[in-house]
Amino acid sequence: MAWCTQVPPSSEVHQVVCLTYQFYPVSVQMALALQHVHSHGMVHMDVKPDNIYCCDADDAGIGGGGDKTVYKLGDFGTATQVGTIA
Repeated sequence: MAWCTQVPPSSEVHQVVCLTYQFYPVSVQMALALQHVHSHGMVHMDVKPDNIYCCDADDAGIGGGGDKTVYKLGDFGTATQVGTIA
C-alpha cells in the first residue's frame, strides 16, 4: 500500500470535492477504489469526504509526475466481509 504524505484536513477535502472541475476525477477514483474493495469481498461501510485522502501521483507510487492529484479511500476501521453484515 502506498503512503500519502499530503493529507489535507477534512474541510479542504470538502472544498476540493465541491469544485465542479474536481468532482468527476474524485468520483471516478472513488468508484474504482470501491470496485477494488468489493472485488476482494469487502465492504467499506464508512465512505464520506473525511475518508478521502489526497496526494500527488509521485507520493502515491504511480508516477506520472506533474501536478496530478490522486484521491485514495482510507479508514477501513468499519470494513467488513460481504455476507457478515448483521
